Amino acid sequence: MKLTVVGCAGSYPSPTSAASCYLLAGDDAVIVLDMGNGSLGALLAHTHPTALDAVFISHMHADHCVDLTALYVLLKHGPHRRSTPLPVFGPAGLHQRIAAAYNGDARTDLSDVFEFKVLAAQRAVALGANTHVTPVVVDHPGESYGFRVEMGNKVLAYSGDSAECEALVALARDADIALFEASFVEPADNQPPLPTGLHMSAGMAAHIAQRAHAKSLLLTHTVQWNEFEGGHDRELAEAVARFAGPVALAVPGMVVTA
Repeated sequence: MKLTVVGCAGSYPSPTSAASCYLLAGDDAVIVLDMGNGSLGALLAHTHPTALDAVFISHMHADHCVDLTALYVLLKHGPHRRSTPLPVFGPAGLHQRIAAAYNGDARTDLSDVFEFKVLAAQRAVALGANTHVTPVVVDHPGESYGFRVEMGNKVLAYSGDSAECEALVALARDADIALFEASFVEPADNQPPLPTGLHMSAGMAAHIAQRAHAKSLLLTHTVQWNEFEGGHDRELAEAVARFAGPVALAVPGMVVTA
């Protein structure tokens, strides 16, 4: 399993990163998890979408799905075309959401380029003989999923956007890579508590990964306004304090092999 971080900025593209997008390649399938703002251009540095077997969208917030509109333009009008529509798995209503974002009309038919398929919780999607993607409902506004991706005997657990919840423990059980969002930093004693049902701090992500016995933790969806002196040292420190295994911060272009 080869993971390439295409975009890892949380909530909006940052000056140095597109929003959420992750390229996964195994022996028999190449997939993308999420297509956030600005991700198509970054993705083209690593592969052409004609090589993809499927796209999986965790939820319908713009920073996770809106560059499907740009991908549609490329695959419809660009010089390189697919012989069949690209399967796009996502929450119910994703087709209408992307059609409306594309030209303001939710009735637009995008089926010449995309084959939209509605995710069902805990129902694995098989791609080839050795690749399975299982969606798990997580705690975030709207219909939101995390993905457990099995490629051969390797497992990546992607939280999507989620608050700390029990579903993430099962999602990441014994995973080789826990790719977890870390949108928040823990507040100081004199600051109000973090909102519930929205996102995780890096410390929360690490706590879940530790409980799940994940082998490694990769923090992503870090938000630009949390940068301190140009970096995300606070998030990294929070995670290292609560997870016994290797911890890293996702950066665009990073390649991780499991």
